Amino acid sequence: ITSRVDGVKRYIGFDFSKAMLELAAKRLAPEIASGLCELYRADFRDFKDHPTVVGSINSEPLDAPAAVLCVQTLHEVPPSVKSMVYTVARSMLPKNVNGGCLYILDRFGPHGYTQEGRKALDMLAPELGAMWRSATAKAALEDSSSNHMTYDEYKWYLDKDDHIEEVGDTLKALEVAGFDNAHCAYNYLNRALICAV
Repeated sequence: ITSRVDGVKRYIGFDFSKAMLELAAKRLAPEIASGLCELYRADFRDFKDHPTVVGSINSEPLDAPAAVLCVQTLHEVPPSVKSMVYTVARSMLPKNVNGGCLYILDRFGPHGYTQEGRKALDMLAPELGAMWRSATAKAALEDSSSNHMTYDEYKWYLDKDDHIEEVGDTLKALEVAGFDNAHCAYNYLNRALICAV
């Protein structure tokens, strides 16, 4: 992000996983050394007390962020925690014409997906698997260096004890949290990018 977006003055990363923070610290070592990036261990469930969690990480006051990014994290927490994260993000972001944006890049279920609806999805497994394999083969031709998720891996993720929602449910929850405009900018197979202001 800091290498692709001009004008980034400060980038603060939170993760609950110590291993992920260690990987990020290695990858972002130059940005951390220059003071551009800071990494902290934190749990989404503690963000209800965000003035304490966020405000105490550094003696330097935090300006309102231009953006809040949640990448591959929210599927790990139940809807009640997601709603709290959306509310905290809305309160942190400026609410004006130059207001900040919440970006959510995560796994989502197909339209009508619920954990209980998994049996119906299993009935479509042969067709969905064929579509997935076709899309994966096409993507591999376009970019042979990428490691694309297989359909079997996708099924394994569906069976994980995750809290997958469909995109529409997330858009509604963002509206309840106070975002004026939330939309899905990208949606392919089980990945989607949602932007909310």
